[in-house]
Amino acid sequence: MTIKQIENWLNLLRSEYCAKYNVEAEEANEAVKAAIETLERQIPKKPKYGRQGPDDYVICPQCGFLGLDEFQPCCSECGQHIDWPVQEVAE
Repeated sequence: MTIKQIENWLNLLRSEYCAKYNVEAEEANEAVKAAIETLERQIPKKPKYGRQGPDDYVICPQCGFLGLDEFQPCCSECGQHIDWPVQEVAE
């Protein structure tokens, strides 16, 4: 699954399904919202960085979780994929 496919599916869910099917059942609406949120978390986002006293920390851009380990592929709290900066390898 590529990022482009995920973005296409998100657009389809937002525009086609949500507009075409005016679903009355709350469960169906919640299921579509959950599917959209899950797909959105597959698109990597850059982490945020913070400092408190002498400690530096990395923050999830989706949920604000402060315990990200550097270069962990996704947040352990919400599942957001993380777009870590590319590190150059010294030769």
